[in-house]
Amino acid sequence: MTGKQSKKTARASTSGKRTSPLDIVKALGTAQEALDEKLNELYENAEAVVSEFWSWVLQNNSRQDKSEKNSLGVRVKRTATGVSIQWYNNRWYKDERGNWKPISQYIRKGRRTTSYRNSALSKHIKPWQEDKVWETEDRLAEIRKRVQQVTDLRKATGMLKKRYEDAGDIL
Repeated sequence: MTGKQSKKTARASTSGKRTSPLDIVKALGTAQEALDEKLNELYENAEAVVSEFWSWVLQNNSRQDKSEKNSLGVRVKRTATGVSIQWYNNRWYKDERGNWKPISQYIRKGRRTTSYRNSALSKHIKPWQEDKVWETEDRLAEIRKRVQQVTDLRKATGMLKKRYEDAGDIL
């Protein structure tokens, strides 16, 4: 028996009939649900990393002189299409009542990358927090990378599902 014959035999013996477009659409929908669950899991992982960073900042910030206090922040949001993880810098001002209020400015990461460049973050990092910020960013960069992979898969399965839905009557 040749390789071609064994492939034909294996194909014929697996089911004996073609998979319907409806079954494919259902399977793709199930795949999208699984990918959504993975995004939720990645969001929770990012939340844990961010929470750990903020706990560390609160514990260590009080020991610093006013000029050395933390102004760097990180946040995570679950969006309709994925997870957003961003660093930002706070500047403080007094409002008309004399209360101190922050103005948060997003730090640009770059479009096609999952991690921040050293030059983007380093100008906002105080010496006492450098190791913790880079450790946190390394962990968040890995989560961003996985989020990008999952969102790419989700987009591809969505497009394929749409094609099968649109072509369902033809197939």
